[in-house]
Amino acid sequence: MKDAKILAVDDDFRNLEIIKEIVEDHYNLNTAISGEEALMIIQESMPDIILLDIMMSGIDGYEVCQRIKSLEGIVPPKIILVSGKALVEERLKGYELGADDYLTKPFNDDELLAKINVFLKLIATEKELRELTTNLEDQVQVRTKQLIESEKMAFLGMHMAEAVHNLKNPLTIIKAAAQKLSKELPENRYLEKIARGGEKLNVIIASILQAEESSTDIAEIDLNKLLQAEMDMLRDKPVFSEDTKIVWELGEVKTVRGSEIHFSQIFSNLLGNAIDALHDADKKELKIKTQPITGMVEISISDSGTGISKENIEKIFNPFFTTKPIEAEEGEPTGTGLGLPSCKKMVESYGGKIEVSSQQDVGTEFKITLPPHH
Repeated sequence: MKDAKILAVDDDFRNLEIIKEIVEDHYNLNTAISGEEALMIIQESMPDIILLDIMMSGIDGYEVCQRIKSLEGIVPPKIILVSGKALVEERLKGYELGADDYLTKPFNDDELLAKINVFLKLIATEKELRELTTNLEDQVQVRTKQLIESEKMAFLGMHMAEAVHNLKNPLTIIKAAAQKLSKELPENRYLEKIARGGEKLNVIIASILQAEESSTDIAEIDLNKLLQAEMDMLRDKPVFSEDTKIVWELGEVKTVRGSEIHFSQIFSNLLGNAIDALHDADKKELKIKTQPITGMVEISISDSGTGISKENIEKIFNPFFTTKPIEAEEGEPTGTGLGLPSCKKMVESYGGKIEVSSQQDVGTEFKITLPPHH
């Protein structure tokens, strides 16, 4: 405990010399000859223990004790009041003002060192308790956050089936109307897209209500072809700008075995987010790239949009986190905070991974790496 800092405060040089002889060989000792000097010293370097004389000219020990204990934002030192009197009233007043112990002059060498040693052990224990408390608070915060997210997902799960089931009726009406209009207006390409979109929604709803994958849903998926099909569908998004430059760099990549509806949702979410990011951007460029890398298939979707802040990029895969409003004026991007968490879960279920890199006012890239089907 040689590093322990002790401050002795007394306006009598002889008393300071006595303390120095007892303490200096054991601890890091500093001295002050007045209460004012002591307060200046602790502003520069807070000691662990203060040996504080009560009766001094100028500011007495009681006031020094009171001022030290009233300081905010610090761990106060242990204060041992030192006095030539042993009156109970003096001791009680000292304790009332925040002193930790009381020592009567002349003091025994061993007693002084023993008191210092006891308080240093107490300081070490208190430090450990503070660190433990801080760690516990951090763990409580993490656990509370996990429980909140769990409650959110539980709530979503409870109401998902009902909500999805209620989509079937309006979807049936939309499909029927699109099919009827297609017969009357066969040259209208948008009606075909409505019908395809309706069929896609129908498959998604069925897969959710079944709550499990159907073996007939597994197929060999041509990722390049699927990306082009999803991009073709998204060109009719209200936020899509005809000024957007789409750069295709599709390599010769192997097929992936899985559910087409899963990969359709992944690509639709990522491409849709990229289009949304271009809404307020001066430069509107969307780049879609596929390539084989070390036995894997890599899909990259990047945009020249507004980018994602460092603070938000750590949260984007959290359920319900979104920087977009749920509702907005026509032509404005909206979001629910469920698209990216869903993408991550589906990509990882196929043994792949999804990564994101972004720079504000430059753009964002989402990169998916998947094992191909051999």
